[in-house]
Amino acid sequence: MSHIAESPNFLQVYSNGTVKRFEPETALPSPQSPNHFRSKDITIDSTKPITGRIFIPNNNKNTPNPKKLPILIYFHGDGFCIGSTKWLNYHTFLGDLASQANIVILSIDYRLAPENRLPIAYVDGLTSLEWLGSNNSEAWLNQGDLSRLFYRGIAREVILHIMSRLWLIIIKLI
Repeated sequence: MSHIAESPNFLQVYSNGTVKRFEPETALPSPQSPNHFRSKDITIDSTKPITGRIFIPNNNKNTPNPKKLPILIYFHGDGFCIGSTKWLNYHTFLGDLASQANIVILSIDYRLAPENRLPIAYVDGLTSLEWLGSNNSEAWLNQGDLSRLFYRGIAREVILHIMSRLWLIIIKLI
C-alpha cells in the first residue's frame, strides 16, 4: 500500500483511503493556571463532534466587578486537514494573546479532512457561532461581551464563509 498524499510529520493518505495522523506535542487545559492565562476544553456539539478551548486572562478574575471582555473566535488553519487548538504551539500562542490583549478566546476544533469532506469545516464554524450565541451556561464565556465579537485565524475561507452568513445569527441575537 503506497501513500498518495503527505504533509510530512503530520499526515499521510494511502491509496486505499486510510489516513495516518502524526500528532505533535499537545497541551492540557489549565483551568487553575498560575500563569497569565487559564484554559478550558468545551464540547460545542457532541453529535458531530465539535470541540473547542476557551482561553481567558488571569488578570480579570480577582476584580470585584470585572468588566466584560471582547470575544475572539479563532479558527486554526493548516488546509482543513491538520491542526488542533490542543497543539502546544496554538495553546501557547492563544493563551498569550488572551492575556496580552485582555480578551476571551474561543478556539474551535472543527472536523478535519480528508476523513470529513468539505464543506464540513464551514458547517462546524457556523455551528460553533450559533452555539456561542445561544449558550448562556458556560461561565467562562459569560466573562465575554457578545457585542464585541471578533474573528481570527489562519482558516480564512472558514472566516469569510461565516462572516458572509453572520447576519442571520446577529438577527437572532438582537
